[in-house]
Amino acid sequence: MESGGTWLVIAGLLFGWLVVAVGMRRRKPRTTALFVLNGGEPILGEKMPILARLVRAGMKAHGFSILNLGGPVIACRNGKPFLDSATLHHARRSGAEYVLIVAMHELSCRVDESRMRNLAALRVDTTLCVGFQLIDAGSGRLLAEEALALCRTTTPIVSGTQVGSEVIDRLLSEVAGQIADHLGSLPLAA
Repeated sequence: MESGGTWLVIAGLLFGWLVVAVGMRRRKPRTTALFVLNGGEPILGEKMPILARLVRAGMKAHGFSILNLGGPVIACRNGKPFLDSATLHHARRSGAEYVLIVAMHELSCRVDESRMRNLAALRVDTTLCVGFQLIDAGSGRLLAEEALALCRTTTPIVSGTQVGSEVIDRLLSEVAGQIADHLGSLPLAA
């Protein structure tokens, strides 16, 4: 009789744990419309789809569901992206709870050449500046805003100032990870 009661308690605990685990897994994703903008650098224009894919993957890991609403209808005012009411209304009609704007502002490259014991050493510092805004689609209220500047130092074998695509891709990956981590830590309603 005691072993039957013990099994009943164990089965009840397992069932309770299962109900809690299933309830946690079924948390509704935070639906977000994503817009990626280029601040004017031609090479960054080519990288917009890559950044969008990386941000989408990082945000998904933090419980966001990303809507792809096509090209942005977003202008810049005073160097900051401005979401007009038509785009906000379109995002809201599409089911978005939030609108995320990621704007790549600048890509810069600084080359330092030094000589030590008659050997030339080349060092390239590549900096990518990206800003993002998270906006509540219902109210249009700004929930989060941040500017990120990431730098990667490389020592290329061949001298020159051309920024390598793999360096930019690594910077984009780091930026996307930081954006997802920052927004994933916000106390947003789920």
